[in-house]
Amino acid sequence: RNQALMILSDRHSKSHTSKSELCFVENLELELNEKIKYTANTTQFSLWCHYTDTIRFYDVACTKRKKIIEFNGDYWHCNPLLYESNFYHKHLKKPASEIWKQDYLKIKTAIDRGFEVKIVWWSDFEKDPAKVLKECKEWMN
Repeated sequence: RNQALMILSDRHSKSHTSKSELCFVENLELELNEKIKYTANTTQFSLWCHYTDTIRFYDVACTKRKKIIEFNGDYWHCNPLLYESNFYHKHLKKPASEIWKQDYLKIKTAIDRGFEVKIVWWSDFEKDPAKVLKECKEWMN
């Protein structure tokens, strides 16, 4: 299984990555003055989620610091500040409550393996990118 995880972690796809996330990663690396090994701009870090028996991919992972940042789109992850739990996501064909449960299990998987996880919402980054980047830089160090 470890070899399979390494192979999957080395996959690279920007097809499911927003321009905002790419911008976030580029600016975070500038703030930190370092390249992060696992991002949407390089390769994706993944862990096996035994709760759902699936592989889960993470947006930004610094394995040496044991920290993960998930850059969540308000629509795709149904930001709870904007959507009710019974909102039906037509593209994902499930209610917001189910999306939140899947996101929770993804985060729990990382925490179970000793990672700290920070969620960045698209709307927060769009509203005040400098503030979000500063918070992430402080959290990463």
